[in-house]
Amino acid sequence: MRARARHSAPAAPRVETVDREERADRPRPRYRGAPGSAGGARAVGDPSPALDKAAALERGYVVKDFARLGKVVAVTLILLIVGGFAAESLVR
Repeated sequence: MRARARHSAPAAPRVETVDREERADRPRPRYRGAPGSAGGARAVGDPSPALDKAAALERGYVVKDFARLGKVVAVTLILLIVGGFAAESLVR
């Protein structure tokens, strides 16, 4: 295999530095974290059929997911209780 010739990468443009005094005089940008109004739907009018269908599918998935989670928690608690009784019977 033949070695490639190395080309120098073009240098990045220099960024001018700003003195601390100049930086302190500039107004600070407004914090853009959380939105101004919290909660509530912003949509107006009837939802589109595609959005309605997607929301129904998502709701179904969430319900199934919580059902699975509940089953796992129930089985875990049952195993924990049975294991406690088994450990107690072995100790005696």
